Amino acid sequence: MRLARTSWLWALLLALSACTSDSPPSTPDSGTPTQLGRVTGQALLEGATAHGGILLTLEGSEHRALTDAEGRFTLEDLPAGTHALVARKPGYYDATQSVQVQAGETTTVTLQLRAELGALQGLVIREDEAPVPDARVTLTETGATRTTDEQGHVDFGPLVPGTYTVVAEKNGHVRTQETVRVTNVERSQVTLTLRRERGSVSGTALLESATAHDGITLTLLESGATTTTDAQGHFAFPSVPVGTYTVLARKGLYTEARQSVEVRANLPGQVDLTLNRLPAPELNAPALAVQRGHLRLTGAHFGPEQGSHTITLGGVEVDEYLAWSDAEVVVRVPGSLAPGVHELVMASGVSWRADATASLRVLRQRTLAYAANWGMGVLPDNTVTVWGSADASNDVTPVPSAITDVVSVAAGASFAVALQADGSVIKWGGPDPVPVPDGLSDVVDISAYGTRVLALKRDGTVVTIARGISAEETPVPAGLQDVVAVSAAPFHGMALKADGTVAVWGQDVFDLQGVPADLNDVVAIANTSSSALALRANGTAAVWGFGAAYYDLALTPDLGGVVEIAGGEHHYMALRSNGTLRVWGNSAHGQTTPPAGLANVAAVAGQAFNKSLALRGDGTVASWGDATPSHLPPPGLVLRVPAR
Repeated sequence: MRLARTSWLWALLLALSACTSDSPPSTPDSGTPTQLGRVTGQALLEGATAHGGILLTLEGSEHRALTDAEGRFTLEDLPAGTHALVARKPGYYDATQSVQVQAGETTTVTLQLRAELGALQGLVIREDEAPVPDARVTLTETGATRTTDEQGHVDFGPLVPGTYTVVAEKNGHVRTQETVRVTNVERSQVTLTLRRERGSVSGTALLESATAHDGITLTLLESGATTTTDAQGHFAFPSVPVGTYTVLARKGLYTEARQSVEVRANLPGQVDLTLNRLPAPELNAPALAVQRGHLRLTGAHFGPEQGSHTITLGGVEVDEYLAWSDAEVVVRVPGSLAPGVHELVMASGVSWRADATASLRVLRQRTLAYAANWGMGVLPDNTVTVWGSADASNDVTPVPSAITDVVSVAAGASFAVALQADGSVIKWGGPDPVPVPDGLSDVVDISAYGTRVLALKRDGTVVTIARGISAEETPVPAGLQDVVAVSAAPFHGMALKADGTVAVWGQDVFDLQGVPADLNDVVAIANTSSSALALRANGTAAVWGFGAAYYDLALTPDLGGVVEIAGGEHHYMALRSNGTLRVWGNSAHGQTTPPAGLANVAAVAGQAFNKSLALRGDGTVASWGDATPSHLPPPGLVLRVPAR
């Protein structure tokens, strides 16, 4: 309604401005001159200095007039009598006054129009857009003053519509002001930015026993601003907002140094720091790591940043540093590093500081896995692919989207397991699968069979993931440690220890608890559902349990030069260092007869029921035995090939 009335009024004002007289010509109804009078006076706008453009109307007639800049007006030739005189202008409330018109006389009146009021909300912020509490805000035109709240807000009102100058000030800040138009249509908004007064910080940062001091990183902790020193160790932070700051100096191989400084307006703050050489590093490495997995090193005196440090494993230089602090370093184990026990060297790159060394065993990735009728693998981009028969009981597709940076996979009867580079384990598929225990971390190897998963941690301990009887009757033996390999089976678990001995636990369904008494110097383990195999360093093997004799598994071929073994349902496969295979045991489906000419094999997959699978050096998969099309790897499949 206000907008409609305003539009009408302005249209009328324009029409009036085109007229040459203050009142319309007399009409026969206006009376004779002796019966006419006039009204003159002033109409004033509240809070205004100019009062022009006010429309005066004698109600019930066509007599109208506009005020001049001083608000004066005259209405001529008005009929005698009592009339209602109305003053109108957009943005103000109407003013109405009763006037008595006397024939032949002039009546003088004064009307006051009250403004339709508005309101103003202000926000005071710093140059970093943080709110400024307790700032003093003033409206210059009214002299009204408010103080901002904790969020930097301030409110003024009610206000007469018009233009206002808003001023904000606070100690330690440069006074600022903004102009804002206040209307009666909606609350007006204004934002003022208080720029803190500024000074500077400068000084020197020097390295103990050094002649050149360049490359030291200086940080103002409270603002995040950084700079570096020149060869003489000089540095400067110009244009720093006033306040108290901590200056932190850092450089690899040296201790951190810090100093507090007070920055005052237009004054320099002086800081002088010395960084001392770090003591010899103290390095602790875990017992185990896995190819391409994260390796967390702990200790002391590594320095606040990598600097000139390099780390090598087995002579292979690490090229991916994930985190570096004085007490912890995280790197990625090179994928090109062969499995085995390797020396780790942390070299400082300077003559005055000794290298730190440690020894650890690097395990091989498992990038190919198979169950009864489906398989899975790690692709070259370190994601997971699944193929084969999937039904309601073993629906392992789709692969969870959260899986990334996978190093190894394992396949159970109705579920899939993936080990990620950061040591976390993800398990999916099957009806109501057993979840991974909360907090399980630092895993470096996984093995699955049936309903069981064994997870080997970097400290050489083992965790079982299973449900019901399988978990209750086959707990990991108390005190089992120093484990370097695990192999899961339907009714038992198997572990190889660093001293070359073997531990077996679980339900003794197939006489597997009776580990041969003289079994030592073992380098690899595997099992079928009813037997266990331990490969000695001299190339001989021990096979025991029900299946050893029943399926002729104890009749092992020449296993010299074998680097990896895997067990199917009732057969074994052995990979030799020259890329050839030895396969023996039950061959009802031809699973012990590799394709002619199969060579350059890089890995073998266990737990296949009636078939065998091998990963070639080019990443393709060879499969023989049961040839059911829906169970075979898809044509063109290429997987990641672990170094050996």
